[in-house]
Amino acid sequence: MVSILLPTYNRSSFLPAAIGSIRGQTLTDWELVIIDDGSTDDSCERLEALTQPFAERVVFHRQPNAGPYPARNAALDRARGEFIAFFDSDDVWLPHHLERCVDALRANADVDCVYAACRIVDHDTGRVLSPTTFEHDGRPAAFRQLRVRRAGPLHILDDPGLVAASIRHGFYCGLQNA
Repeated sequence: MVSILLPTYNRSSFLPAAIGSIRGQTLTDWELVIIDDGSTDDSCERLEALTQPFAERVVFHRQPNAGPYPARNAALDRARGEFIAFFDSDDVWLPHHLERCVDALRANADVDCVYAACRIVDHDTGRVLSPTTFEHDGRPAAFRQLRVRRAGPLHILDDPGLVAASIRHGFYCGLQNA
């Protein structure tokens, strides 16, 4: 049902937590499409070991280093799922992430993309750098002032000023939380 696209480049130390959070999803109908973008560390070997228990659900491709967007595009070219989930190799999802996103999309045919707030944590120290990306310096992010319509737990942005607000203030909904 869901193709999880994971580009990686020299992120070996992040991979155990990343793969663990994918395996811990409550929605289990997924494939994992990994693009190693020319890593020079032991990322490939680590990925092989981490994904061996579910290798039948993994599409793995190694390419010369081209950068994150070409790697994401290479993953997208190999995806077979009904839905696409972007996952950076330093990410960790909460167990319900995929399930809630798919449920939201299925319940709202007019919605093209769903996203959630992120918590930003220093990998080395575990210190929370930002408890939510929906706030900046303790104040709601600018996009939260836009008009929304409610559909169950969703707040669907329905404001003609969305593009202008995104350009002026940024719009944190990175691929990895969409």
